[in-house]
Amino acid sequence: MLTRLLRIVDLVDRLRDAGREVWMQRTDLQQLPAAIAPPPYTLRQYRAGDEEAWAGLMNHGLGHGWRAHHFWERFGRDREFLLGGLFFAEARGTVAGTASAGRGDCGGSVGVVQYVVVAPAHRGHGLAAPLSAAVLAYLRDQGFESAMLATSERRPAAIKTCYREVTRIETRL
Repeated sequence: MLTRLLRIVDLVDRLRDAGREVWMQRTDLQQLPAAIAPPPYTLRQYRAGDEEAWAGLMNHGLGHGWRAHHFWERFGRDREFLLGGLFFAEARGTVAGTASAGRGDCGGSVGVVQYVVVAPAHRGHGLAAPLSAAVLAYLRDQGFESAMLATSERRPAAIKTCYREVTRIETRL
């Protein structure tokens, strides 16, 4: 329990540095939108060799300094679950976006959409919604009853995209 609390406190501190945090929850994972990317994009799960593309996307969406070795630091534990919940959008062999599922810190029935990142050149093409839907469907198929996403108020595109998919929103200082 203390470990969970420390992870939550760490997340809150990081989000506070980025602005007020916005917590969103989808309370029902049964009726989900289709996880279908618009042409020419397709969605797929992780494949060996995606580490460099993942690091590049993370640098675009979640800050600088991500490298391929960070991939295994992040996904090395609970590998089967985490890699199964890691999705990519691509077009013509170019990785354009990624999203990841995680286990919730607050309870066994709550999953987490850890992040949704789309490369700048591919933003505005409708990729975030199907990437999010793929993660939500994965969480449902793994037995989760609901899902949470935390982001910063400084990420209005994330809030706008996720707002359509959630049933409860809470803003905290």
